[in-house]
Formats: sequence, C-alpha cells, structure tokens
Amino acid sequence: SLQADALESGDGGTIIVYAEDVDNVLGTIIARGKGRDGSGGFVETSARKSLRVDHAPDVSAEDGHGGAWLIDPDEINIVADVTTPPPLASPFTSAGDTNIEVQEIGQALAGGDVVIMTGNVNGSGSGDINWTAALDLEDYGSFTSPIGSLTLDAHNDINFTAGIDGDLFSSNQRLQNLTLVAGGDVIFDGSTSEIDIDVNEDIDITATNLRLRDFNLIGPGNDVEVNARDQLLLTISDSIVLESTLPNRVRLNGNSANSIVLTDNLVLRGSSELNVDEGSIVTVTDTLTMDGGNLDVDGETTVNNLVFQSGIIEGYTADDSDVFQTTGEVVFNTAADKFIRQNWNILPTSLVNWEDGDIILWADINNEGTFFALGDDRMTTVSDGEGFIIPPGDFNNLSGGTFAKTGTAGGSTVFLGVDFNNAGDLVTEAGDIQFAELDYYDFSTQSTVTGGRMVQTGGGTYLDGGTLSGREAEFVLDPDLSRFVFRVTETPTTLRFTGGSLNGGISDTVSTGGSIDANLDLQDTEINPGQSPGTLTVNGNLVATDGTVYNVELAGAAPGQYDLIRVNGAATLTNPTVNLIFDGYTPPPDGSALDSFDIFIADTLLLSGATISQPLLPDGTVAGSGQFGGIYRVDYTGGD
Repeated sequence: SLQADALESGDGGTIIVYAEDVDNVLGTIIARGKGRDGSGGFVETSARKSLRVDHAPDVSAEDGHGGAWLIDPDEINIVADVTTPPPLASPFTSAGDTNIEVQEIGQALAGGDVVIMTGNVNGSGSGDINWTAALDLEDYGSFTSPIGSLTLDAHNDINFTAGIDGDLFSSNQRLQNLTLVAGGDVIFDGSTSEIDIDVNEDIDITATNLRLRDFNLIGPGNDVEVNARDQLLLTISDSIVLESTLPNRVRLNGNSANSIVLTDNLVLRGSSELNVDEGSIVTVTDTLTMDGGNLDVDGETTVNNLVFQSGIIEGYTADDSDVFQTTGEVVFNTAADKFIRQNWNILPTSLVNWEDGDIILWADINNEGTFFALGDDRMTTVSDGEGFIIPPGDFNNLSGGTFAKTGTAGGSTVFLGVDFNNAGDLVTEAGDIQFAELDYYDFSTQSTVTGGRMVQTGGGTYLDGGTLSGREAEFVLDPDLSRFVFRVTETPTTLRFTGGSLNGGISDTVSTGGSIDANLDLQDTEINPGQSPGTLTVNGNLVATDGTVYNVELAGAAPGQYDLIRVNGAATLTNPTVNLIFDGYTPPPDGSALDSFDIFIADTLLLSGATISQPLLPDGTVAGSGQFGGIYRVDYTGGD
C-alpha cells in the first residue's frame, strides 16, 4: 500500500502512480486529511495504454473537504464487475481495455471528488469514457458526510448507458456537481436501461453534440432524466438532441435562475423535455427543431431559426419578462398542433411561414417581423375535445410588423378567442382572415371574458384580394363526435379601428378593392378603397365617427372609375373628411355640366357634418354634395 496521510492535522499528501504503458494498481492508496481544517489529498492513477485499479483510493478528511482522485487512461469503461484476474507477476502485461468497477467510483465519491480524463496521447485508444453500470449513491456516504463531485473529461465521446442516482431526501447522498467535457459528443442512451442523473447542485456540459435518447432501431427504450437541482450549464458547439417515444421520457432539467444553455442547434423529438427555471437563458444560434417535445424556459430564450412541427413552447410564469424570441426564419409545416405557452417576441429580422397546423396560444405573440399565414388553420386558445378553456394570449402586431394572409392555398386563418391588436400592417392577399369572438370563464378572475376581437390602433389594414371577417364563436358538445368542439356562427362581430388606415389594396400595386364581412367601428382612421380606383365592400354595419378621413381617387366619372365604399347594412357617418384625389379625371369643359360621384352607398345611411377637401384646379369645382337615401353623392362641375 501507499500512504500519505497528514500526521496529526493538516492536508493529505499527493500520490501519483503512472506508467508509460500498463499500470496495475492492486493495493491500497491512502492520502487522508486530519484535524479541523485538514483536507483530503490528491491521488493520480494513469497509464498511456492500460490501467487497472482494484481499490478506490481514500482521500477523505476528518472534518475538512475531501480530496480528489484523478483517473487518466487513453480510454475507460465504468462497469459493474471486472472479472479478469489481476496479473500477479512482473513484468505486468496489459489486461486490454481499461475497466473500473462502478463501486470503486462510489466509494471514492464518498470521501472526495473523482476526475476521469482520457487524453489519447499515443493514439492507441478511442479517447472515450463509457459509463455502462448504474451507480446509486444512496449506498455510499451518509446523511452527515456529503458525496463529492464528478468530472468526466474525454478526448472524444462520453457515453452513458446507465445512470448516477442519489437519495431523494438527502442532499448529502447525491452528486454535488457533475462536469462533462467532451472533445466529441456527450450521449445518454436509454436503449438498454433507464438512465437517471441526479445532481445536488450544478451540471456543466461542454461538447460538440449533446444527445439524450431513449431508444434505438432494434428495441424499446427507457426513461432518461438528467436533473440539476441547481444550475444547468450547457455549452454545445453543434447540436443538443433530445428524442424519445411514449411512454418513455427524456428530460433535461435545471432548477436555477442562473441556468445557461448555449448551442448551435437544439432538437426536441417525441416526449422529450428541456426544462430550466425562472430567469434562465437559452440561446440557439442556428436552428431549434420542435418535432414533438416540450421546451419549458422560465426566462429568456433566443432562437435564430425555428422549425416547429409539433410540441410545446412554454413557461409557467406571470412575469412578462419571460419570453421566447426568434431572429431568423420560422416554419410551421405539419398539421399537428403547436402550443405556445410563453410570450413570443418575433424580432424585426424574423420571417415566419405558418404553413400548416393550429397554434394553441396561452401567451402573447409580439410581432415586429413578417408573419405569413399560408394555410387553412387557427390560432386559438385550446384544442378541440379538451373540454376546458384556458385564458388565451393576444397577437400583437407591433409597429413595423406585418401579418399577411398569402400564398396559393387560400382558406381561412382564424383567430379563435385570441385578440388581434394591430399597430403594424395587416394584409389579406388570399383567402380569409377571420376573428372569431368567444366568451369563456376565467377562473383566475372568476368572470366571463371575451377573446377573438380585432382592434387597430395604428399601422394599416390592406385588403388585396382577400377578405377580413368577424364572427361569434361558441364551444359546444358535438353528439356525433361525443366531445366538445368550437363552432363559428354566422352572427357578425365588430372590428374596431381607432387609428391607422383601412385600404382596399397595397401601396404601389394595382387593386380593385376588398371586402369585410363584419361590422366596422372607425375612429381617426384613413380609408382608401382601392389602388386605384376600387370598391371597399362591408357586409355588415358601419359606424365612422370624428377623425375619419375618406380618400376618394377619381380616374373618371363612370361607375367603376372612382373609389366607392359599399355597405350592405346600416351606416352612420359623423363629421367625415372627404379628400378628392384627381387620378386621371378631367372635369367637363362646360361650367353648366355636372359629373356625379356616388362615393358611398349603404342600405341605410345617417350622414352629418361631412367636409369636402379638393386640390385647387383652374377648370372645375365641387358643385355640391349630400345624401340621397342611402347614397352620399358629390357633384363636380367644370369651367372656370
């Protein structure tokens, strides 16, 4: 045996057992600290080819901190048993792969820290660390003496096919910290057995790729759970991949506001979960792929590109500072539901293509980028058949942001129970954008709340071949399906404009107008029926109060050659300003001749206080304007 204990008090000593080729450590090594302040010593066992250690070194301390054991071969397997007999005669020969029994690691951790490092100095080994046997630290240490920390530092990969568990109730009988550093990948593979990694404080992983998977191609999988009870620190230069299949689970958990995840790519598949606590930061510099799975970050998540096929992005917190934000391209490209349960900021550089699948929204979307709705889908508060309603979030189309219904598929994009607040650009190029108002009971306030309204406070709405509609919705029991479903009724709702503009086309393009299937409430809003001219059709009632400006482009005097608002319902116009814009129209040369322009037609019309504004022309003037039944008419005469 080798011994370097402190004599009466103080730190343990240092013992290094090193060999150029083969190192067989068959005896005992002791380097204990003594006295109140004495820490354990340091022991290194290393070899360039083959290493065998039959007894864990003792680097404990009576009252101070335990020491450390460094294991340093070219490659290493942590196994349940080492069955090969030890060589008993010199010269020692290699026993092949370096295998260390997992119980030796457990015994060493009961007295201090363990560091396993593979250097692959001579190139003969793989440089891997393979953890193949389960370690239950409840069998080691005590309630009064804490387990140490474990560091695995691999030249190449670190592979876990078994776990490191601890006592559920005693923090002293769990790993204090786990540090994994790999030149290649860190892989937790539950294809052969369940893997639990339970760490009392921090998990720090630095690698090229981090993969947690519960299955392979030839057999069923098992649960994989990596749980940092404090910080989760991940620095991954390529990809983090979490993949599992029900009923198995893959979970990567951090429980500290200081958790940080930094990776180029993050992939969540199946029933996998990445969970980090409030205040944490997750940064994906390239692409987050959600193919199922659950991303739960109560803090700030910044993603460049997002491919969202299915799954949940959430953060159960009332703190508005907790956000999920994207800076690049976002694609929703499968029919599966996508759950957004954390505020999502779409930054100005971000482009969203919503191609398919419902978005279930329990938080706010704040759009400063470009959001294209390409299919026939809903943004709603809950999936059909769930039988309950959660208070939804809002879609806030901020100044500078664009939400556009576009593409060749047409169909309807429905905001079902989700309020749409517009201060940017709202564009319908194809199909229908529908706002479906839904009453639901909010258990937090114990009151009935309405969602699904459209309110514009700035920016512009552009009807360029599509339709804007508002309808009431209800949540009913479908007897054929034996479940609750949403149903949009034929009862119109009111779309409210308190600023910005309402346009029958997009600026710098040719458009003959658009249609709105809803009631309209306009205040301080500029109306441009076409680009130009064009007809803006409102299938509902219209109320326009103070501050409404109606720009009428005149390309000629015949119907269809000037702008028109057509209301298939009742209209009330209070103090509108009408701007006449001459766009090719030539007044008649004779001052006694009149051209009449029916610029507003409704089933019934209540008009008061209209003001006509026109450019100064040398050859004509407004001869009069007024209401004739449901028509608001402007007469123009030529001559000097």
